[in-house]
Amino acid sequence: MPPEALLQLDGIQAGYGSAGYGSASYGFRRRAAQPVVRDVDLSVAPGEIRAVVGESGSGKSTLARVIVGLLAPDHGTVRFDGADLPFRRSRAQRRAIQMVFQDPRSSLNPRMSVASIIDEAWRTHPSTRPADTALGLTGLLDSVGLDAAVAGRRVGELSGGQAQRVSIARAVAVGPRLLVCDEAVSALDVSVQTQILALLLRLREDLDLSILFITHDLGVVRQIADRVSVMHEGRIVEQARTDEVFEHPRDPYTKTLLGAVLDLAVAQQPASARPTPEPQP
Repeated sequence: MPPEALLQLDGIQAGYGSAGYGSASYGFRRRAAQPVVRDVDLSVAPGEIRAVVGESGSGKSTLARVIVGLLAPDHGTVRFDGADLPFRRSRAQRRAIQMVFQDPRSSLNPRMSVASIIDEAWRTHPSTRPADTALGLTGLLDSVGLDAAVAGRRVGELSGGQAQRVSIARAVAVGPRLLVCDEAVSALDVSVQTQILALLLRLREDLDLSILFITHDLGVVRQIADRVSVMHEGRIVEQARTDEVFEHPRDPYTKTLLGAVLDLAVAQQPASARPTPEPQP
């Protein structure tokens, strides 16, 4: 493993029906796994934002679930800070890697107030609870751009952007070292996406976080990522620095993705701004 890697995946293969997902480890009959992730090698350096990009069904979210310990790999190893991560992790290991899901309205309890949601995270990891809980909550909400008045509200009373900020607050409340963001801005308006991306960039600096950012949107990748891994049919087909992927893509699938982004950008231009077609002889 490279000495600079915080997270290292080697030869990861995973599929549903494997251990940890309704299988023998929970007392059920083991079913044959359907491979979704195939032989993935990937690393995230300290302080890095690594993007994993690919179309729906490419295996991105399955890979995220392996990393945070929601799904056991069938083959391969997950290492964090130089140590193997088992499927059944210690409290400290679970605290070190936190996840922000795509839809905060389904990942946050709608019956709980924002204050209760954050307090639940602190009760799960009591060593991270601030000495003055009320003051700690106010500071935490302020760090993600939320007013203290939000603490008494429920998720259904918040906008999509506010709810996603609560998800991020819950994740960083316990002091993780790696944040896994699974399509964390794809359900938001473009203007709100920009705000959330700016927040993640600031938290990376303020909290010395590493971020694994999973998305299908190459436009978002260019704004936030240091390096990119392109995923297709469960495999990593290309990975390099973000500027290299955009300027000199090597894999045909990467070129197709980039071409789709350019086509969409042209289609969204006003008609007067579009290139005039060459006259046909």
